[in-house]
Amino acid sequence: SVAPSNDISTALHPASFAAAQGFRGVRLLQRGALISVFVPADMATANSKPRFNLYNMQGRLIRSWAIEPGPETLLPVNDCARGMYFGRLMAGGKEYRLRVALLEN
Repeated sequence: SVAPSNDISTALHPASFAAAQGFRGVRLLQRGALISVFVPADMATANSKPRFNLYNMQGRLIRSWAIEPGPETLLPVNDCARGMYFGRLMAGGKEYRLRVALLEN
């Protein structure tokens, strides 16, 4: 299938999809119906806490989580409908993206 032309999932950083592992210590992975997020403690600032947003492929925000830097955070997405999504993590003034494929509810 082909996403509509207003698909913002690849608009800014098409190469930043999949696992954003290893960049400044940030890890962003899909594990079935869980999204694993790790943000090093030094990437949090007083003004800006890391945040992970889940969007559908048309760019509509589905869910948003504040991420606590330091320990791994597991985000459940098992109640989302089947399909393709993308996640965007904002941490330390940088953006990380993850393509999320939900094959079962």
